[in-house]
Amino acid sequence: MNTRFTVIVNAYHDYALHDLDQPIPSGWRDLLVVGSLADCQAYIRKAQQCLPASAIDSEPAII
Repeated sequence: MNTRFTVIVNAYHDYALHDLDQPIPSGWRDLLVVGSLADCQAYIRKAQQCLPASAIDSEPAII
């Protein structure tokens, strides 16, 4: 199985990984970053470099 993910974000700048086969949950928006689990995790790590350390969770959730 080769699950494809997208990166989603909410109003609080919480990032999460989301299975492309599922609808986007309410309150989240799709950043249109599509790839493997590793690709999406790398995108989130890079995006979080711009956020203050207090705003970053250790691991993004898979929603």
